[in-house]
Amino acid sequence: MANSLLEILDFQSDQITELTPPTQNHLLDFLIRWEGYHEAFDCLAKLGEAGITSTDLLDLQAQILLGVERSKEAFRVMEARLEQNNDLAGWLLYGRCLLEARQKRKALQVAKRLTDMQGNAPSSWSFLGDVHHQRNKRTEAERAYLQSLQIEANWPAAQIGLMHLHQRQGDSVTAMAYAVRAYAAMEGMTYLPADEFQQLLDYFAAVNDANWTGAASRLLQNAFNRELADIHAALNSTQPGRQTALAKPKINPQINSESTQKPPQKPSQKSKTKPRNSVRIMRPVSPDSTLPVPEPLPKPAPKGSLASPAEEKALTAAANDLFGFTSLRPPQAEIMACARRGEHVLAILPTGAGKSLCYQLLAFADPGMTLVISPLIALMKDQIDNLPPKLQMQTLAINSTLSGQELRTATERIAQGDVKLIYAAPERLRQLTFLHALGQGGITRLVIDEAHCVSIWGHDFRPDYLHVAQAHKDMGTPPIMALTATAPPQVRHDIQRQLFGTGTSKRKSQQFQIITTDTFRPNLKLSATRVRNNDERLDYLITLCRELVKDGSGLIYARTRRRCEDIAELLQTNGINAEHYHAGIPNRAELQERFMQNQVQVVVATIAFGMGVDKPDIRFVIHHGLPDSVESYYQEAGRAGRDGEASRCTLLYTSRDESTLKRYAEEAVVSVEHLRLVYGRLKSLLAQHNPGLISLDELKEKIRLDQTQVRVALSMLEEVELIQRHYDSPRSVSLKILKMSKAKAFGTLLNAMNLTLGAWGQYDYIDLAERSGISPVELEGLLLKWQDRGNLTYSAKGRTLLISLNEATDQASRRIESLLDQYATIQMHRVTEIVGYANTLNCRHGHLGSYLGGEKRTDCGACDICLERQQIQQDPSLPNEMKQYQLVLQALDGGGWGKRNLTRLLRGDDEAPPRCQQNSVFGQLHFRSETSVEQIIGSLLNAGYISENQMDHGGVALGLTQRGRRAVKNGEALGHLV
Repeated sequence: MANSLLEILDFQSDQITELTPPTQNHLLDFLIRWEGYHEAFDCLAKLGEAGITSTDLLDLQAQILLGVERSKEAFRVMEARLEQNNDLAGWLLYGRCLLEARQKRKALQVAKRLTDMQGNAPSSWSFLGDVHHQRNKRTEAERAYLQSLQIEANWPAAQIGLMHLHQRQGDSVTAMAYAVRAYAAMEGMTYLPADEFQQLLDYFAAVNDANWTGAASRLLQNAFNRELADIHAALNSTQPGRQTALAKPKINPQINSESTQKPPQKPSQKSKTKPRNSVRIMRPVSPDSTLPVPEPLPKPAPKGSLASPAEEKALTAAANDLFGFTSLRPPQAEIMACARRGEHVLAILPTGAGKSLCYQLLAFADPGMTLVISPLIALMKDQIDNLPPKLQMQTLAINSTLSGQELRTATERIAQGDVKLIYAAPERLRQLTFLHALGQGGITRLVIDEAHCVSIWGHDFRPDYLHVAQAHKDMGTPPIMALTATAPPQVRHDIQRQLFGTGTSKRKSQQFQIITTDTFRPNLKLSATRVRNNDERLDYLITLCRELVKDGSGLIYARTRRRCEDIAELLQTNGINAEHYHAGIPNRAELQERFMQNQVQVVVATIAFGMGVDKPDIRFVIHHGLPDSVESYYQEAGRAGRDGEASRCTLLYTSRDESTLKRYAEEAVVSVEHLRLVYGRLKSLLAQHNPGLISLDELKEKIRLDQTQVRVALSMLEEVELIQRHYDSPRSVSLKILKMSKAKAFGTLLNAMNLTLGAWGQYDYIDLAERSGISPVELEGLLLKWQDRGNLTYSAKGRTLLISLNEATDQASRRIESLLDQYATIQMHRVTEIVGYANTLNCRHGHLGSYLGGEKRTDCGACDICLERQQIQQDPSLPNEMKQYQLVLQALDGGGWGKRNLTRLLRGDDEAPPRCQQNSVFGQLHFRSETSVEQIIGSLLNAGYISENQMDHGGVALGLTQRGRRAVKNGEALGHLV
C-alpha cells in the first residue's frame, strides 16, 4: 500500500485551520495537483466547519470535483464563485468545467468572452483552441492556438493543443515536434502545468518513444520531489513547534495508478475516476477526449520470415546467377519476396546493409522496368559502376549530365523497353515526356531511394519529392519499394501519408509492409565529448587522429568549407595524411578515388562527402561539432566499419554548438517576407499568361534568394494553395502533322498552327496553347496522345516550370502562418534531438535505437556511457551512482563554485585552483568523463538540489538550495535521479 500524501507530510487534515491562508492554499493545490482528492476534500471540509471561505477555496473545490469527473457540480460551484469575483482565472476554470461537462456551446461563449476581455492573455486563446478542437473545428482551433503562441511563444497549453491537432490529422512528425517544444517550455518551470504535462507524457508513451518517455518521467519525478519538499518546508515554517522530517513513501505516490485514497462521492454514486497507468496528475480536460482515437504509427513487420523457403531459394539462385552471391541476408530476402508479390514495401536498413541489391536483383530477374528515384548523381554513378558489366548495359541514369541528344536517345530506349533499371532524380518526375516513355516501355516497380526525403519534414527534404505521389498515380500505381537507413517511426508514418494520403488504410494498395532491422551495430564504438572551446577541440582532434590512423582511414565531418580546409591543413602540419573535400573543389572524383585506394588516409569533409562512397574499411568517423540531426549523425557515423571490424565514432562538441545549430535552423526557415517576394515575383512574371512558364533563374532575379530557398518557397506556396505547380512544360515545340483526327481539339490545334499536312512547324508553347484554346496544362498530354496514335510527330525544347497563380486570401495567410510555425518547430526539434543524444547519460546505441525505432537497450557495451558504467561496476572501490550525486552536493557544502571549477574539483584535475584541491571531495569522480560529471550537475540543478546564482562580476556560481542542504545534512537517498 502507498502512503497517502498527508501521511508522507506527517500532517492531519484537521490541522489545516492552524495554517496561514497562503499555506492552506499551497497545501490544497499540492494535494489536487497530485490527485490527493480525498485528502483535499477533507481539508476543505475542515475549513468549512471553521467558517473559512474564499474565492480561492471555491476554485480548489471546483478542481477537486473536476478531478473526480463531477463536472456539473464543479461548474455550479464556479457559477457561485463568479458572483463573488468574475476575474480571468475564474472564467477560465468555469469554461473548463463546462467543456468537461460537454456543454460546448456555453464553453464557446465563455471562450469568446475571455478573448474579448483578455485578448492579450495566451490562456484565453489556448482555451478557445481547446473548445474549437472539441467541436471538431480544426482550422479555428489552430488559429486560436497560434494566436496564443504569438502572445507567448512558449505557452505549453497551445503547443499541446497543436500536438493533438496534428496527431489527429496523421502528421506524426509535426505532432512530435510540438510535443518536444512543449516539453522544453515546461522543463524550466518551477511548477509543472499538471494537466498539459500528463497529456505530453501520455503522447510520448503512445508513440513508444522511450527517450522522451524516460525524460518526461524523470522530470515529473523531480518535480514531485521538489514540490513535496517545498510544501513540507512551508508546513514546518508555519506550524508552531513543528520540525518533522518527510516520511519515506513505500512506493512513489506519483507512480501508483490506484492509490488508497478514494475521491469524495455521494453514497449511492459509483466513482467515475479512471485509473491511470502512468503518473498521478490531475487532468481536468483533454482536447481529444471526445475525438476519434488518433491513427497509430505503422507497425514494422511481425517477427518471423516474410519469405517462404521456396521464395528464398529462388531469390538466392537469382542472386548467384546475376551477382555471384551465394546467400542473402534475411531482410533482403523478405523485402524482395514481398515486392515480388506486388506489395508496397518500406525497408529501413542500416547503412551498408545491402539495400540496393533488393531492387537491383528484382529489376534484372523479373519482367518489365524498374525506376529508381535517387537524390544524387554521384549515388547513381556509384550504383551503376558497381553492377556487373553485363547488367550495366541494361541500366540508365537520367540526370542533368546528359546532353540533349543523349537524353533523347535514353528516352527512346526507355519507351522501347530496351532497359531494365533506370535511375532518375525526383525532378525528372515533373516531366510528362519521361512518364510517357515509362508507360510505353512498361514500368513494373517504383523504387524510392533515401525514402525519408518523401516526408515533407525529412532531414534531407527536397520539394520535388512531394510530387512523387502524383507521378505514382499517373504511372498507374506500380508497387513501391521505399528504402532508407533513417526513418524514425514518425517519419515512416509521414512517408505513408505523403504517398497514399492515409496512415492506416486496410487496403494493400495504400499500405506499406514495413520491414526493419535493428539499428545496433556493435562494432561501432560511439562516444561524445564536450570540450570547452574550439582550441581544445582541435587539440583533442589531433591527438585522436594520431591514435586512430594507426588502424586505418577515417572521415572528419565539419560544417563549413573553410573549416574543412583549416582542419585538413592543421592535420597535415602534424604529420597526418589528410585532405579536404567539399562541393567547391574541382577534383572531387579524383580525391574520392584516392581515398578509396588508401592514398589519402583522412578526408575532412562537409556532408557533401559520403553518399555513394562504399569503402568498407573506414576505421573512424569524427564529427567536429554537432550535425544537423540524429538522422544525419547516424548516416554519417554509419559509414565507419562496414566490414564489421571495430571502428570509432566520436562527436566533439562545445556548449556553444547548440546555439549555433539553432541559429542555422532559424536561418533555414523561409520567412513570410521571402514568400511575399516569391509570390510577388510570380505575379509579375505571370501578368500576361496565367498559367505560364517560369524558370528558376527568372524567379531568383531581383529577390536575392538561392535556388534551394526558391524551391522550398514554391512548395510552401503550393501547400497553402496560392499557386499550383503542374508538370514542367517546354518553351517551344516542333510539330509535323501526319494524319487527321476526328477529335475536336485536334482540329482547333491544326487551325492554330496554320500548317499543311507533312510539313514541320516550330511554335512557342504558351502561344500555341492560347491560339488553340487548349490549356497549357493539358496541351502536352494531348500532343503525346496524338503522337502515339500516329496523328503527328512531336519534339520539345527548353523545358521549365508551369505554374498557375491563385489570388491571395485571408485563409491562405493563416495557412502560411501555420506552415511556418510548423517548419520552425520541426527544425528546433531536430536540434533538440541531436543535443539530447550528445548529452545523454544513457546507452548511446540504445538512445539511437529508441529514436530511430530500433530495439530498446540499456547496456550496449560499445559506447562511452556503458563502458564507463562497466568500469564503475567492475571496481567495487568506486562509489555507486547515488553516492556520486551525493559527492557533488558535498563539494558545494562549503561554498559556491563555477561549473567549470566544480567539474575540475570532482575529477581531480591537476590544473584546478588550489582551493579546489583542498576540498575533501577532490578527485573522487576521477573515473567519470568531464561530460558525464557536467550532466550529473545538470540533473541536480533540474531536481532543485543546487541553483545558479548570478555574481556581481557577471559570472554564475553554483550553490546548494535549502533542499540540497537538507539532503547533505540528512544523507538523503538520491536514487530517483539515477
